[in-house]
Amino acid sequence: VPSMEHKKCCFISRRAMEFSFGLDEDDSRCIATKAHIKEVIKSLLEQGVTHFSTSMTLGFGTYVAEIIETVRLRYPEVTLECIIPFEEISVKWSRVWRGRYFEALMHCDKEILLNTKPTPTALIDAYQFMLERSDHAVFITCDTDYDGTQIENDYIKSLMEFANSHHVEIIQIKADSFPVDG
Repeated sequence: VPSMEHKKCCFISRRAMEFSFGLDEDDSRCIATKAHIKEVIKSLLEQGVTHFSTSMTLGFGTYVAEIIETVRLRYPEVTLECIIPFEEISVKWSRVWRGRYFEALMHCDKEILLNTKPTPTALIDAYQFMLERSDHAVFITCDTDYDGTQIENDYIKSLMEFANSHHVEIIQIKADSFPVDG
């Protein structure tokens, strides 16, 4: 008997300041990455994926929630689950980013708070929590750090191995592979 359960996809990304463009949404690579995320979501919808989850992190965690909110205008069957690694994750963010964070939470279908206090592994725990419940995972990555140094084996590679061990289909978006305008 085939499962009637909705197919699920989660989004995993590097920390915002690990990207060469940081939080600069006017940077051509950020613009291109966000556009590519939207295209990947549409492609997943064609494959029957209707349930999405994102960690509510600064940068792409929040961008993904905002992008899914715009996709839902055309595809109302889409659901969004916001995974909060720990309470007060946004307390040190700028007023504008906190506003975007709370706005995204207001529009999601479900919030899941994983920890009341920050822990050294809170973000990794949140990503593993999402991966354990997903059929697909979109990894938003980069090969070089914000200062141009090569990123070696790290938490993203470990999370991809975790995804593989849980039979999660991986889609990778390399944010630094898009051209720099100017």
